[in-house]
Amino acid sequence: MPFSAILFDLDGTLIDSPKLWREAYRRVLKDIGHAFRDEDFALLYPSGKPMRDWLTELGIEQSHYAALRTKRDELYEEMLRNEIVWHDDAETCFKTVAKKYPTGIVTGSHKTYIDAIEHRIPLRSLVKVLLDETDLEGKSKPRPDGLLMAAQKLNVDPRECVYIGDQPFDAEAAKNAGMECWIVRRPFAPEKFHVKPQKRFDALEEALKFL
Repeated sequence: MPFSAILFDLDGTLIDSPKLWREAYRRVLKDIGHAFRDEDFALLYPSGKPMRDWLTELGIEQSHYAALRTKRDELYEEMLRNEIVWHDDAETCFKTVAKKYPTGIVTGSHKTYIDAIEHRIPLRSLVKVLLDETDLEGKSKPRPDGLLMAAQKLNVDPRECVYIGDQPFDAEAAKNAGMECWIVRRPFAPEKFHVKPQKRFDALEEALKFL
């Protein structure tokens, strides 16, 4: 079917940020004597759960939450400003799509993270709509609010959009919004999804064949 707009997830799909997120957690948890393992990250990251839930899963007292979150954000934003890059297969694909379709980004990242990314990648100038956690007011994926808001801002029918992501909650959000979902396989994403995407790619550039 012809699409009226293409929406993208950001972290993991377009930019190689999950490894920086993992490193930020590793450093702050090390400061309180907790060894954060790769297996922990592989389990928690695809859940889309907030930090409080991560601490509970890891058996860490919630009394550490405020200090850990502040330090995590400081470290993560510093790494984003200095190290963040596109995924190897993402930049050309994304810019090609943006020339052909109204394009948007819907992400659970906070505005301060986007501001940090902008030091290296001018996201806001590349899309017609960019919605972050601040815009969504806590109504993050798998809720459909962000995707529906993006479709409204682009003045298109959600049923005529495709959302491209990498995580199970991306597929769930797209289904909840009545959109088609395409998933690109990434290192920190599970192979099994509760909601089956319409298409799945090993590299993002494969999506161009269908657009």
